[in-house]
This record gives sequence, structure tokens and C-alpha cells, in this order.
Amino acid sequence: QKGCWVAHTALCIFEALQLKERIASLLERKGLKWETLILALLLHDSGKLSEFYVSGNVREVPHNEVSAQISYEVLSRLRNQNVIESSDILTISQVCFLHMEYYIWRQIDRESLTAIGQLTSPGKVVKIAEGVKEPLTNLRECLEVLGGNSGLISAVLSELSKLREIRLIPELYTPQSYISPRTIVLHWFVLL
Repeated sequence: QKGCWVAHTALCIFEALQLKERIASLLERKGLKWETLILALLLHDSGKLSEFYVSGNVREVPHNEVSAQISYEVLSRLRNQNVIESSDILTISQVCFLHMEYYIWRQIDRESLTAIGQLTSPGKVVKIAEGVKEPLTNLRECLEVLGGNSGLISAVLSELSKLREIRLIPELYTPQSYISPRTIVLHWFVLL
């Protein structure tokens, strides 16, 4: 599974790089930097590095919820190093949460629109699987070969390799903040 995560993430970034000339200016017009898209693609499936997911228990907590929290944790550490802006952290985290939209729409259909920001397991502590350094290194090397590695990606992968566990924080997920134009635009490009 870790190998699949590496391949999927690398291909997402590589495909985006192939379209950079066409979409970078579109992102800029919406107030988004190119790097914001690359980070969202890099982190959107990071929840698949969790212990429960790697062990095959993929339904314990939806990986998009874990990906959103991992993104928030990792990018917040980089904000403290003045590498990323606060608004980009929330946008990327929300996109990670929303990228499994068919689960979310199913939940909205059963409940209401307010369900879009509800966690399945608020407060749950999720452990990161043992041995994630190897796939993170493999991803870094793969992106170097594909021309997609950068100092920012390396910094994110380095911080990601330091994570041992995260707690799903309900305050990160408020329905009002998901409907921002920046989040929706970035979400659309991640789904491509």
C-alpha cells in the first residue's frame, strides 16, 4: 500500500507539472499560488500513512479526515519557520478533507449540509505507521527524477517523517470555512 501511495502521489504531481503553463495563471487569478496546489496534491492522501490504513483497516477513520489533520499539523510547523502562510494551511487542509467528496455527499444526503464538516471520530488519536520514512524517501527521489521536487516539498516530507500521531480536532472542520472560493477552486484542480 505504501508503494501505491508513492506512485499515486508522484503521478498526481507529475500530471500537474505537465499542466503548469495552463493553470498557474488561473490559480493566481483566484488568489492561489502554484505551490499551494502542489502541496495539496502531495498531502491529499497522507492519511494513508496511518497505522490503521496500512494494516488494512481502511474504514476505521476515513483517510481524508486523517490527511486533513496531517496537512494541518505538518504545514503549521512550516508556518512557524515562515515557509507557508496561515491561509494556505487551512485551504490545503480543507481540500484534503473534501477530496473524498462522494463520502461527504453521501453523508449530506443522509443528514444535511452541516454534515460536511463533521468528523466521524472527533478527538481520536491516529498513529502514523512504522516505516514511513522509506516511502517518503522513495517519493522524494521519484519527484526528483520527474522534475517535481523542490525545497518546499522536501521540507514537507521531512516534517511528515517526524510525525508519530495526530489527534482529529473538530475545530478544524467548520462548514462555513469549507465554502470559500479558494478551497473550491483548489479542490477542483486536485480532483483533476
